[in-house]
Amino acid sequence: GVAFEATPGYMLCSTRSRVPIFCALPWIKLLVSLREPVDRTYSHYNFLLDVQNHKRERKKKQQQQQQQALLAKEGNNETRAPLTSSPTPSNATMQNYLIIGNRPVTFEDAIRDDISQLKKAGVLQSEIPAQEFAGSVEERLAWTRYQNLPYRADQLVGRSLYVLQLQEWYESMKHDLGRDPRTEILVVRNEDMKASPEEVYDRIIDWLRLPPRNETKGGLSFDKLMVTNYQMGPLS
Repeated sequence: GVAFEATPGYMLCSTRSRVPIFCALPWIKLLVSLREPVDRTYSHYNFLLDVQNHKRERKKKQQQQQQQALLAKEGNNETRAPLTSSPTPSNATMQNYLIIGNRPVTFEDAIRDDISQLKKAGVLQSEIPAQEFAGSVEERLAWTRYQNLPYRADQLVGRSLYVLQLQEWYESMKHDLGRDPRTEILVVRNEDMKASPEEVYDRIIDWLRLPPRNETKGGLSFDKLMVTNYQMGPLS
């Protein structure tokens, strides 16, 4: 049989994740789905914002339930002051902007913050010519420093630097496992999966050396599977 396990964290934390994964599962193949980087970055911001709002609504509901339970316990139906909490930004602000610490962060702010992090780590630099820096030991060390900076949920730009993440998996597959990454790692474009899902699916099945899908038995409903919840939108 074939088993799948997936998370985008394996890409960002390529330095830390590839060693334990290859030690535990040296026979695995890697399937990588990449989205257009600008679309991915904006979609990621909206995803984080959606998670934040869901947590806020859940916390609000829990507070209301606690207050109702307290009223019921005391048998007091009189009006009581709501449970107090630490000062937070307004509800409208929280719904429209990502909150980091207690600071509203726009999409543009998040981009600037992460670019500063990339510069701090040395991933973005101007001392070494770009052609010399690309693929160099210095670039690899800078990327490792970036991964080891205090975790920030809004690493929006870094997660879209696909080459820096993939090159570690390719080189580790080749040098640590002695396997050809050109045949053991398959990269597909998210846009292709949406435009021609059957074609990409068949390509993946063939790459895994699995039997082709039997269309006479009713295939997969690609229209339901290939849905993007967080779209790209106009930037202010």
